[in-house]
Amino acid sequence: MDAKDDEGDVKLQKESADLIAEFERTLPTFLYKPDGHGGTRLRTRVRAWETFRLDQSILSPFQELPQLLDPHLAKFVHTLSDAYLQSLTSRGRTGAVLIRGEKVIVRFLSSETKCLEHLLSALEEAEQIPSDPENPNGLLQWTWQERYITLLWLSHLLFAPFDLASISSVDLNEVSVPAVPGLNWPPNLPGITLRLLPLAFKYLSSPGRERDAAKALLVRISMRSDMQKLGLLDALVNWALWVLRPTNEPLTESTYHFIGVLSYLAGILRSSMDTSDMDKYLIRIFHAINSVTTGGRDCPNFEAINGSAFARKIMIKVMRSAAVLILRQEPQTLQGTELVEACIGSLLEKLSDNDTPVRFAASKALSVITLRLDPDMASQVVEAVLDSLNRRVVWLKDPLNPEGKLTRDLSSVDPLEWHGLMLTLSHLLYRRSPPPDQLSDIVHALLLGLSFEQRSTSGGSIGSNVRDAACFGIWALARRYTTQELLEIPIESVFAAKSHPAHSTILQVLATELAVTASRDSAGNIRRGSSAALQELIGRHPDTIEEGIGLVQVVDYHAVALRSRALHEVAIQATNLSSRYGEALLGSLLGWRGVGDADAAARRAAGTSFGAITFQLASLNPPAALRRLGDSVDTLLHHLKKLQPRQAEERHGLLLSLASVFDRIPDTLALLSEKNALDLNGLRDLLRKMVTSMLDILGILKSSALRRQELAAEAASRLVISSIPIFQAAILSRQREWKDNAGTNTLYIGESLVGKEINGDLLDVMTIFDSEDLAERESQALVSALGDIIPSWLELVDEESEELVDAIPRAALVSLVLSRPSDRAEKVREWAELVKVHSSKLHDATGYFHAIAMAYPICSATGMQGIDAANLVCDSLLQRWATEKDLEVKSSLLSSLTQSNILRKEPRRFLGLLMEGLNDYTATSRGDIGAYLRGGSLKATRTMWQSIAHATPSDHEWLQRTVSALFLSVLRLAAEKLDRVRNEAHKTLALLLHPDYVDTFKSYTSSSSKYLEFLLRMSETDCLLPLISDTAKADQSAWMCELLAGYVTSADTGNETLVITSRAVLCEFCEESQEKLDMVCRALMRNLRDHQGQDRLLTPTLEIVSFLLNVGLMQRSGEVDARTLASLMQKSAYKSSNVRKIETCTKVYGGIARLEEEDRSQVRMKRVEEGIVESKKRLGAMLYHPWPRVRTYVVDELWSIFAEEEDEEGEDVSLAAELKGMDWGRAPKDVVRRVVEKLGIETT
Repeated sequence: MDAKDDEGDVKLQKESADLIAEFERTLPTFLYKPDGHGGTRLRTRVRAWETFRLDQSILSPFQELPQLLDPHLAKFVHTLSDAYLQSLTSRGRTGAVLIRGEKVIVRFLSSETKCLEHLLSALEEAEQIPSDPENPNGLLQWTWQERYITLLWLSHLLFAPFDLASISSVDLNEVSVPAVPGLNWPPNLPGITLRLLPLAFKYLSSPGRERDAAKALLVRISMRSDMQKLGLLDALVNWALWVLRPTNEPLTESTYHFIGVLSYLAGILRSSMDTSDMDKYLIRIFHAINSVTTGGRDCPNFEAINGSAFARKIMIKVMRSAAVLILRQEPQTLQGTELVEACIGSLLEKLSDNDTPVRFAASKALSVITLRLDPDMASQVVEAVLDSLNRRVVWLKDPLNPEGKLTRDLSSVDPLEWHGLMLTLSHLLYRRSPPPDQLSDIVHALLLGLSFEQRSTSGGSIGSNVRDAACFGIWALARRYTTQELLEIPIESVFAAKSHPAHSTILQVLATELAVTASRDSAGNIRRGSSAALQELIGRHPDTIEEGIGLVQVVDYHAVALRSRALHEVAIQATNLSSRYGEALLGSLLGWRGVGDADAAARRAAGTSFGAITFQLASLNPPAALRRLGDSVDTLLHHLKKLQPRQAEERHGLLLSLASVFDRIPDTLALLSEKNALDLNGLRDLLRKMVTSMLDILGILKSSALRRQELAAEAASRLVISSIPIFQAAILSRQREWKDNAGTNTLYIGESLVGKEINGDLLDVMTIFDSEDLAERESQALVSALGDIIPSWLELVDEESEELVDAIPRAALVSLVLSRPSDRAEKVREWAELVKVHSSKLHDATGYFHAIAMAYPICSATGMQGIDAANLVCDSLLQRWATEKDLEVKSSLLSSLTQSNILRKEPRRFLGLLMEGLNDYTATSRGDIGAYLRGGSLKATRTMWQSIAHATPSDHEWLQRTVSALFLSVLRLAAEKLDRVRNEAHKTLALLLHPDYVDTFKSYTSSSSKYLEFLLRMSETDCLLPLISDTAKADQSAWMCELLAGYVTSADTGNETLVITSRAVLCEFCEESQEKLDMVCRALMRNLRDHQGQDRLLTPTLEIVSFLLNVGLMQRSGEVDARTLASLMQKSAYKSSNVRKIETCTKVYGGIARLEEEDRSQVRMKRVEEGIVESKKRLGAMLYHPWPRVRTYVVDELWSIFAEEEDEEGEDVSLAAELKGMDWGRAPKDVVRRVVEKLGIETT
């Protein structure tokens, strides 16, 4: 539900000083190096990683807050410019341009005219370099960054105040004029102009950033007075209009060419805003753009332009500038007025464009044009926008209360159009275009936009951009209009404000709605935008909003960044300021921002918030506290009754909200007792209403037509759990003396009573219920209703859904608590029968597993009439385990054991079950599905041992027994290859460690070298708890065997990092002492003997044996008998169909055979000679293996044994030469026999 609680902008502000200092320190050495004579010279070659570090690591973070660079830009850009003029290496400066923008950076570039020729010549020379397809990134070829910066700098240098003819150093006759289609070159252009224009035309069609710089260059050169006198502006405008002419000819230019031409037109119109230079072209330009906009598919060029969102955006800029220039003319002509009206109509249509940049451009253009219109026409534009916003907005009556307030339905409106319209309205307000008498309709539209939401067909939100624009609009409204103008808006004229008190002001309504949005909106940028708008509203209009200063401090920009914090802390603090805000926040939770949220976690948080705000409102007015709770219950029930069967999410959220209200009963009664304001009659009425509401809800939920019944079951289960305080209060309210002593009578929240640990409080409550005949009075109807619906809920429980597992079995336990003692026994017996054996009628027994396991504490503590309930529970679970074949069902059973204290009360009975689960390695086509049981068994073991560090003397015996039985299995799993199993074993093993070691051990990741090293050293340290240390270390040999049984799987087939780490740690451990090496080798040999036939363990053990032989460790151990090892290999590979096991046996044979070449003084292995001979013979025999792949493995090992030897002439004289020149996968037997005899490895 929450994004990461990491404020990037705050982090950047803290680090900016260090980043800038690092850039300042690094830049000189990046650009220059010592010349050997006490000076410096420019570096011609720079490492790529240095450039990347400066550009990406230091400069790029400033894109979040580019203004932080402003104080330092002058120094940095000057240094880079000087270096650029020397070497034209400009990547670092390009980073600054991309971050801060070209308009800022060019101010710091040198404007000396001498640079013009230098830069132009360098660019022309670069253009002459032929492109090399095989080396597109050659050192001589320029990158786009270099071209971009050079063109940008050239455009900046064209601000020179004297004629270009005086700058040109090249004669006109020496410059060749390229042919540009549609362009008539004016005569007598200076040489420098003729050199610049071809470059500008070329890069005006570029798809990269060079196009922007080329456009700026073309605009600057054409707007110069000396060039206009020579007719260049006329020629270029005519050329641009020629490019945009309608034509049926096939396209010869890319879309980027048309974008460049449009950008040029927009640029010259923008540059001539304060002059009359473009007046004579305005009508032609507008008609050309209008024809492109309205053009059909008959013109390929028009179709290409209209297919680009960027091109459409630029056309809007051209139309805007043309309209503004026309409006500037005096007097206005009929043609100009018609043109402006056509422009406004076209822009209104563009507000619903599919692309956001186009809508942004259209809205801004409308606001700019409207600002220059006369008041009557400007009002018409505003009215047109407001009419469009009111189109297709439906106001619906409440079917259950026709006289109540209307609710708006925005499902028929176009969200894209609304975004454009809301942006337009916001821009108009920012420029203060609408007159004050139109503000009431505008505020109405802004309030609608602030709560706008639509869902896509996939369920995602598509309304956040509308709300963002509405925040901007309210911010602009607060900033541009005076307090008196806003206070004069009558609230009754704003239909969207009808839900607010009639005596409120519009400023108060806006502040309340912004506080709601800042606390409730699902989008973080909207919450922050609302907070900023609220700050502006209260700051600009002081003393007009209730608790304004406090509200700004609570709804802080940073406080609302995290949604969970905004939902709970911010909302509660705002409610404390005034009930006005609490009522609005409470009402907002009943819509899409609360119970209707698409995210289930957000609905759960909203439900909790509903109860918290209800209690907060009640605490503000204690005499009416019970009525406040009752009103919330009525409101939620009213909304529940209006729901359609398909509205599963809303039903889920409303039920959770109702459960949260029930949870506030203990707090409310404690408050009333403290204030001496408890009304018993009112309390009884409230409790009766709550029980009745639950009965109504359970009746509705019996319908099979409801969509996503698992959500309804989860929420209704929470409601049942939360009902326990109702019945406690019902019983206590019958006692006459309770009103006087209410403060001393504790009411428990349901979640605390039926949590994972069932404590004595629940048993005390049960005793009270039984003694007061609760089932005969208040809960009889509810228990009956639960008895009908709980079984269907329990069948919905799925181990994949933590929420269902957590809620529904607890609701079943509550129904057990509320029942008569005799009925409890019957229910437990019924559950036990369903759990014992698999039934085709029961789809999934997971819910019953959890329910009966949770019921065990009640059964063992209170007993049941006529049955031994505790034994019945244990027997049913054990019987199902023994007969069940489905591992997923077994995994669910194990999970249920962790939800109760049954494992600590009956450890001996479940010991066999846990041992079986810890050693389950069942593998199917799905893979190692036994891992689910191993992981579940580890969790169950952890539950059983969780209090071992603080065990009482009475628990010592069974703890030692279970540790004796399970410890070695846990140790094995702590080193196995599967991460999820190893992580669970890591947590379980931590429970058995001495407190001095626990924190260190938990800090290790289960794949780290320190963790694996800790496991290997555990047997030699006193790291275990004294209670179980002797028991665990009773058999040191078994300890190391079990540890290595898991360790070899990690060292063989774990992930790559784990394999490397585990092998390295094992080698380091063996090299520390001869004793440790012998211990490891002894354990490996024992595992090879004891696990014959278990390929799962045998194959990785063989792999690690071959590895230790190859690294020269195993042969140094006197615990290994080479002849015995070879015999074990023969037994392992005999008639085996496991190719990988045969391969590892081959590697071990090769490792033993290669001992012949080693220094015998370093070899302590027993019967080495016999092992070498036997290994060679076995390799010779395996060369006859029927599988080609096996024969290939054997040949590889033989080649490494009979190493090549060369004579003085370089000829191969080794026996390995016999293995050359033959495909051993297809070799005939006579060839194999001959080679075996030649190598001397034949069997007798």
